[in-house]
Amino acid sequence: MPRTTLLRQLLQQRHLTTHEAFAAQYERAAARLAELDRDPAWPPSRSLHASSTAGTAGSC
Repeated sequence: MPRTTLLRQLLQQRHLTTHEAFAAQYERAAARLAELDRDPAWPPSRSLHASSTAGTAGSC
């Protein structure tokens, strides 16, 4: 059973439970920030999204 992380809870509250939904929102937010910084941003990979929401990101 996956651990419930704060990130997972926040994404569930915002209905961003799939990588596609998360990546779309990430790109919208990144585009707004890129306008300020003039720096393009890319969404995290599918595997990083999965490990982050499962509570396994950064674990060895």
